[in-house]
Amino acid sequence: AGSSTGSNSGSSSASVKIAKKSTTAPSLQSQKTSSALARYGIGPRRDENFMVDSNRANMAIGCVIFINAITIGVETDHACRECELKDRLGWYVLENIFVVIFSIEMVARIHAHRLRYF
Repeated sequence: AGSSTGSNSGSSSASVKIAKKSTTAPSLQSQKTSSALARYGIGPRRDENFMVDSNRANMAIGCVIFINAITIGVETDHACRECELKDRLGWYVLENIFVVIFSIEMVARIHAHRLRYF
């Protein structure tokens, strides 16, 4: 009876070891997979405090959007429609400044959030 108990305890410890191996292997695999996916912007990221998500950055972009809306309205009401580009050069330059600001914001957000941005 003693030998059968010893063999049972030996087999149970062996099954525990096998169970431990099977639980650690998938977690190691999932860590590798999650780090590979994180490289491409899928899944959680370690540092979630991005400058582009700060209140200051969002307020600044909100102000730029508001100024852009006012500029579009003023340009629509007061600009010469039949004029050439050289006559509207100030409006053209101002529009391109807004395009550059919004493009920089978009690139900064894509850089910070990667594929999670979309």
